Amino acid sequence: MNHHTDHVVILLIRSCCFYIGYFLATVIHAPICLLVAPFLSFVERHNFINLWSRFIIWWLKVTCGVSYNVKGRENLKKINGAIIVSKHQSQWETFFLQLLFNPQVTVLKRELIWLPLFGWALSLLRPIVINRADKRGAMKQIIVQGRKRLAEGCSILIFPEGTRIGPGEDSGFSKGAFILAKETGYPIIPVAHNSGECWRPHHFIKLPGHITLEIGDPIPTTDETLESLMTKTRDWMQSRMHRISRIEACRHATISIPSH
Repeated sequence: MNHHTDHVVILLIRSCCFYIGYFLATVIHAPICLLVAPFLSFVERHNFINLWSRFIIWWLKVTCGVSYNVKGRENLKKINGAIIVSKHQSQWETFFLQLLFNPQVTVLKRELIWLPLFGWALSLLRPIVINRADKRGAMKQIIVQGRKRLAEGCSILIFPEGTRIGPGEDSGFSKGAFILAKETGYPIIPVAHNSGECWRPHHFIKLPGHITLEIGDPIPTTDETLESLMTKTRDWMQSRMHRISRIEACRHATISIPSH
């Protein structure tokens, strides 16, 4: 085998090791959560269930060489409930953001709740579950349940792109997070990261590397129109992605080259 083939085989073996640990941890931890979590307060339940998330992040580093750093942690001290609006490139951020913002609930598609063990344990975190095929009903659920969760002291995590979007790819934002912010007056906390460079969407092999995640300043919502709020959030994300993602930086540099 040549050097390239050797490298691919090593990445494949390491990724297999990661997924073995991933599924074993799920099979062991989820039933325990189903037995223990109902008797815990929501914050305690959140911490207990997310022991699994901590393990996954650590195990990914051990098996696949994926490390991370966080910028803007100081912005976490500026909020008491917020709508967290994050880029969505992989599963990595769905785990890691659970560890940064506590307590929080996530807006997610209902199909995830149907997954055996994983989905059942996930439902204990009181997510806002939506049917993406019913856009009007989904928006109503986000507003009604989101208002209630915010009043209870939880932040709301929403991926406005709706699905995983690979590095360098563009996608529009859905309005749900921003309508909720305008309806409730809670600030937007934007989050940018380059997780898709290591955990590529819809790929089995994980690539070694370093993930940078940046948390932005809270964006006040009361004096903004819906359109300006979306534009501010999107502009902040794009500016940060050009800085922390080598793929985005190269793409931006290519686009910026004037034609002759």
